[in-house]
Amino acid sequence: PAWARYKPVRNATPFVAPHVLLVGAGSVGSNAAEMLIRSGVRRLTLVDFDTVEPANLSRTVYCGGDLGELKTAALTRRLAAIAPDVELTALSCPLQELTGEVLDKVDLVFLASDDMAGEGWLNHELYVRGIPSVSVKMFAGAEGAELAFVVPARETACLRCMMGAVGSGARGDVDYGTGRINGSPALGPDIVAATARGVKVALALTQ
Repeated sequence: PAWARYKPVRNATPFVAPHVLLVGAGSVGSNAAEMLIRSGVRRLTLVDFDTVEPANLSRTVYCGGDLGELKTAALTRRLAAIAPDVELTALSCPLQELTGEVLDKVDLVFLASDDMAGEGWLNHELYVRGIPSVSVKMFAGAEGAELAFVVPARETACLRCMMGAVGSGARGDVDYGTGRINGSPALGPDIVAATARGVKVALALTQ
């Protein structure tokens, strides 16, 4: 029948659960982590050295009881409660301290930190290793979002070539001493919407 032409085509290939490295466990990162786990990811390595602050509660998955705790510790506890069989690794360190031993074990990296200079360095390391990455950023109080993905096997541009040098373009105020994006108030629903798009791309790239 004619309506059959519009029937969605489902891929019969089983979902292959990837090992994802998530850099940044703030507004984008914490929401992405929960979406990834609920989507079937069962190996997740979290990287963040910050603690949960009151300002985080309006746009992350954290609760009042998490205040003052390392984000990686609070997020690990939440994700384990959602999926007890998940394999979680928490690294409370700057992303520049990630070693080849860590990177060589992952299938994809989800970049959700505010350290643009650090992510530029990390993306170079990933490109050399052929590891794909997805980057999601929010700017100017969630008035704008940025989604980029890098797939070395398909010879896409690297993140730095794609986005330009730190501080270039209208991507928000940057502290040029550290290369980090200055924090600004953001809206939770907009963050979730942008993060969801990034997670869909990430899941697609792992299959």
